[in-house]
Amino acid sequence: MFNCNVPGYYIHQSIAVKCAVLESFFASLNDSRGTMSHQITRKSKTFLVVSYVLMILLSGSLGGFANVDSSLHGVREPEMFTRTWEYKTTPNLGVIPVIDSAAVYFVDSENKLLAIDSKTTARIWSSELGGEVVSNLLLSETSIVLATNSQTTEAGPAPKTFLRSVSRQTGITEWRIEIGTSTNVWIGAYTGAIVALGESGSVTALSRGDG
Repeated sequence: MFNCNVPGYYIHQSIAVKCAVLESFFASLNDSRGTMSHQITRKSKTFLVVSYVLMILLSGSLGGFANVDSSLHGVREPEMFTRTWEYKTTPNLGVIPVIDSAAVYFVDSENKLLAIDSKTTARIWSSELGGEVVSNLLLSETSIVLATNSQTTEAGPAPKTFLRSVSRQTGITEWRIEIGTSTNVWIGAYTGAIVALGESGSVTALSRGDG
């Protein structure tokens, strides 16, 4: 019985296809040998045996080439990721963190905006926002833009929604402006402007620099 599977070797796909064809041929030949044996001459049997031996040698040679250290070709085997650092906190998972080349910015469960050094995990700053964060975080050139709802009581007035810009370097609020009240705000940007789209249906466009 002919078999292309040679332990310890890798067979190129094109050779594997040829081997499969040859395996199928030998299988059909073996099944029908009772009825076809008189048609196969000594010469053809010799040819099949030689073909079998050549195929084994060829697959072995290709396997040897395939098993050569991949580093010779500039290819590295994938390695498992290793943990570089860990920072313990209780994040607000409703607000997706953002990152730049220096820090990771995220909102914690107390609605504080934090900046963590992406190399050392040291806290760069923490900023009290004075309300609940109700938007995504948008990175601009030097700032982080977000929307907050003011804190209220049951007997107090309805909450107000503010769009604010926070310095990426210091965490200090640079400017704040009231927009249409909304419990959910999406913030985006285009050339020279910031757009805030509220769940209530209000759309606000502001200058990137000073709001």
